[in-house]
Amino acid sequence: MHDRIIDLAEQLLGIRDLRLYQAMVSAKYGEGAFSDEQLLHVDFGNHTLVVPRHEPGYQQLEMFVYLSDVTTETAATRVVSRRLTPDIPVERTYLSQTEYADLYAAEVPAVGPAGSILAYRPDVYHRGVRMTAPRSARFMVHVSYKPAASDWLGSHGLPSAGEDMSWYRFVQHASERQLTVLGFPAPGHPYWTAETLAGVAARYPMLDLAPWRNAAAATWMRTHDGGG
Repeated sequence: MHDRIIDLAEQLLGIRDLRLYQAMVSAKYGEGAFSDEQLLHVDFGNHTLVVPRHEPGYQQLEMFVYLSDVTTETAATRVVSRRLTPDIPVERTYLSQTEYADLYAAEVPAVGPAGSILAYRPDVYHRGVRMTAPRSARFMVHVSYKPAASDWLGSHGLPSAGEDMSWYRFVQHASERQLTVLGFPAPGHPYWTAETLAGVAARYPMLDLAPWRNAAAATWMRTHDGGG
């Protein structure tokens, strides 16, 4: 939810009206599970109901935010350049190691120090690998953004967490921009009335609703202005 993350998402997607649709923390440890070794794959299979479209307003963006140094030995995600994969049929979301041995040979590790970000489209072939460094750990935050008006894209629904105390603790310190990218109706949206403003204020007494109240007041003034 950091402003620099949202700035990057807006820049890469080329639009301002975004929604965060996935956010989670992952950890890998030395001598981890053999299942950490994945096939090359694309992510749109479980991020969209259809197939990717790449014009602004339709794309989605995934980011790995490195919380620790990520090296080849600490399971840096392997990625393959899209220049090598344009002829793969769109329905082939996982790639055989034998049939596509050339792509496995061409994969590169997305290494970087803590604070780095790996940003990619959901049609980029990549894979997770098992850690080879003993007695080590790797931590990342997975963050995904999409255009607001794209119901066919998603991962998990936020309202189901709406009664969790961690959500209330977050809301009382959240900015208007952060709440909007989570799906909160933006200031000026028709949802906001005197009744809904009062209700949300009661539900979240620590939230500063000034941006929403000011926008609602400005809308009221425009609609009731005798001149227009």
